[in-house]
Amino acid sequence: MKIHIVRPGDTAQSIAREWNMPLWLLLKVNGLTDQTALVEGQTLLLLFPEQIHSVKEGDTLYRIAAMHGLTLRQLFRNNPWLLTKSYIYPGDPVIIRYTDTPAMSAVISGYAYPFIDVALFLQTLPYITIFNSFTYEITEEGHLSAPGDDLLISLSKKLGTRPHMVVSNLREPYGFDPKLAHHILGNTKTWKPLIDEIIAVCEAKEYSGVNIDFEYVPKSDRKSYPDFMALLHERLSSRGWMLTAALSAKTDDDASGKLVEGLDYAALGASADAVLLMTYEWGYAAGEPMAVAPLPEVKKVLDYAVTRIPRKKLLLGIPNYGYDWPKGPEFSRSQAVSIGNAQAVDLARSAGVSIKYDDRAQAPWFTYVQSGIPHEVWFEDARSMHARLSLISQYQLKGAGYWNLMRPYPQNWPLLNALYRL
Repeated sequence: MKIHIVRPGDTAQSIAREWNMPLWLLLKVNGLTDQTALVEGQTLLLLFPEQIHSVKEGDTLYRIAAMHGLTLRQLFRNNPWLLTKSYIYPGDPVIIRYTDTPAMSAVISGYAYPFIDVALFLQTLPYITIFNSFTYEITEEGHLSAPGDDLLISLSKKLGTRPHMVVSNLREPYGFDPKLAHHILGNTKTWKPLIDEIIAVCEAKEYSGVNIDFEYVPKSDRKSYPDFMALLHERLSSRGWMLTAALSAKTDDDASGKLVEGLDYAALGASADAVLLMTYEWGYAAGEPMAVAPLPEVKKVLDYAVTRIPRKKLLLGIPNYGYDWPKGPEFSRSQAVSIGNAQAVDLARSAGVSIKYDDRAQAPWFTYVQSGIPHEVWFEDARSMHARLSLISQYQLKGAGYWNLMRPYPQNWPLLNALYRL
């Protein structure tokens, strides 16, 4: 596996020749067509097949996988484009294995809303261990309001991905509600009815686990939160189900701020099977332009977290998005728009600008002008993702969790597949 940084004059054809990589594979891995103009500074992921099966008359994907000692899930990871292809034809290439042989395994989770594009969801599933269905909101009466996720649950199970229900204190469209978190966590009488309902939903919809995403937990609930989680964990584990918690990023026990003051990392880690660290949003919509997940800041969170939570319980939060900030005196408060990583490259292409890379933050960025207004964009590419995903092995973590799966990012998943056994 290699990462190529596009230079002036590069084309997909010239890069494929330079690296002796099949052009069709270069295009598919990076979500390109042979008509796509490359952008200076853009990253391309290069993968090198070790074995390719040429489809013969009568072949099926099941037969090809069995013939080469692979599961169908493994075959789809090597050829994600096959998931949305109705037929395979004689002569079609099917990649059996690449030259990269990852030594370390990783658990990968990802959040998605019920309205995710089904084709995008299908192509992502072979790389995802856990699909977190976002989200079950909690009503004023303390009951759960379900998302319409039946199709996503069915697809997940068919492709070997475990569906988990997400329970949060989100109140759309107002955001995460600290008063709701306190109403639940600060009143032990609410615990059993809520947990009973969670168990009933898991049984009815055949979830294999639960993700708790309580944000802005008040400081007064710092002890009650892990106590609630411990009770929920006891009920879930007796049925063989998993409990995970999503925690905002912090770097010391006494960190201040409404996002983290109610979080006891050690106690919450002890009461859950896994913890997702939300190591993103340093660059955020209402802030100054900067990387969403600058590497030095992410490492500070990890350096602290591994002293409080066992490494093999930790999932590194990975952002599948960036921001486009308008700049100028008329913007007294930044009003950034969230954009996808592939979308950012399209924006640089249409604006006719090159992509730069910040070596400290380990993140790509660029500027452009639209209607006389300057903009600054920060996002993720194969190079920055490689730097973040490598932290899993460097810190010997359980794996990673993506927020979120809603936007296409074709080159991310083959990169992940090249780095870890999934």
